[in-house]
Amino acid sequence: MMKTLPLLLTLGWFGLYSRTFGDLWQRWIRWDSEMAHGLPVMLIFVYLLWRDCTKTAWNEKPFGKGVALVALAACSLMWFLAALINIQIVEQVLLIPILVSALASLYGWPAIWRRRFLLLFPIFAIPVWGSLNEGLLSLASLVVGESVRLMAMPALIQGNSIYLPYGHILIADGCSGIRYFVIALTLGYLIAYLNGYKEWRMLPMLLVAGFLGLLTNWVRIFVLIVIGHYTEMESSLMEDHELFGWLIFAAFILPAVYFAPHASSSPSAEPALSAQSVPKARLAIMTLLAVAGPLLIIIYGGHFNRIDRPAPITGTPPANQPRMPMMVRAPAGALTEINSLGNTGVIRTDHYWRGSLEDKLVPYLPRLFDHERWQQVTQTSVNIDSTGVSQAVYAEKGGGRRVLQLQWFEVGGQRTSSRTWAKILQIPATLGGRNDFSIVTLQAECRRVSCAEQAEELQRHAQARIAAVTRSDQAHSKSR
Repeated sequence: MMKTLPLLLTLGWFGLYSRTFGDLWQRWIRWDSEMAHGLPVMLIFVYLLWRDCTKTAWNEKPFGKGVALVALAACSLMWFLAALINIQIVEQVLLIPILVSALASLYGWPAIWRRRFLLLFPIFAIPVWGSLNEGLLSLASLVVGESVRLMAMPALIQGNSIYLPYGHILIADGCSGIRYFVIALTLGYLIAYLNGYKEWRMLPMLLVAGFLGLLTNWVRIFVLIVIGHYTEMESSLMEDHELFGWLIFAAFILPAVYFAPHASSSPSAEPALSAQSVPKARLAIMTLLAVAGPLLIIIYGGHFNRIDRPAPITGTPPANQPRMPMMVRAPAGALTEINSLGNTGVIRTDHYWRGSLEDKLVPYLPRLFDHERWQQVTQTSVNIDSTGVSQAVYAEKGGGRRVLQLQWFEVGGQRTSSRTWAKILQIPATLGGRNDFSIVTLQAECRRVSCAEQAEELQRHAQARIAAVTRSDQAHSKSR
């Protein structure tokens, strides 16, 4: 039993943190998700860990076990806070440090270091890769657009839109290639681990694998454009090209896997010594710390989930609101207020309120503009009363209109233009009893190409709006 204790602890890890793994399961079983490979990754991880336990011994080393216990306690507590506030990505990212620190507290950091590549393998089953989607989409649009130009094909290229004589091809969010990229990285990492590569050999393997994943997507999109052009957009591939993409992926990846250099030695050259027993006291302390987070969420989760204050957002938006120069694609469930700024422009506020901590304070924030009709020309951050505000210029595809936009998020009285920081600000907002979130957008149609005049006017209105909200929050805090 002592020989398979790391495997038993890993299975307990799945059980203790079943709340988080349950959320991951919902992502893994969706074929159209970028994490559809997550379940095979976890099954392979369990098998590789079992194989490691049967071939080598996790013998105790005296180095760093106290530090590992402290790290486990900190990770377990952070997981509790993330679960309490319902920040799923933080819960998911903490899973690996929790397992690693638990094993290190029993066997020491040298044993962990020897198995670092094995214990990091589950990162490919955790949806941290979604943050790359927008960048990969922009890269795909650039590469494919330049390829179409080199082919001298009659096409108008505007950002992620390619206008052919017979129709419009949009390189949508699902065409970023994130799935091919992550699966290619996973295969490259697995091959490198099985062949016992060290960092200096694994890094080139991952670079090649990642490039092949991206190349698959670029070739797929380019071939679809060529097919669309020569079939006058009548080919069935224009509507359903899922299988087509995976066939191209196989054509690139399978030869690369076959010709990948193989090492003669196994990844673990450690002799198969007999397993030593782990002191029961240390095992008990480790178990107590690992259980602390899930136990706390059971004890306090129900109490904190009750939000007694009534939602301040009621009623329906007023009729005949002004029209936005450019549509804002805000998440569903908001009360939207749109007000005119005189002859300058329009301000729109999307208010959200949650009635339970089971709901997300900050909803999923996709691209907040219609990228089928509009292209972002410039984007920068400006500082208005110590608030970072996103300032961007958008051009209408196939038209001459340009729109200047200022936008930021308000999370429980705190403001930011960063989606990542908006997620982080959920923590102080929840602990402070604030359950309100807003998206504030100011827009004006540019009268000149530079949009400088509109930028100055909208920044003045934004400053007045921020000052008014700050005074309101201060008055509310004093009255509590």
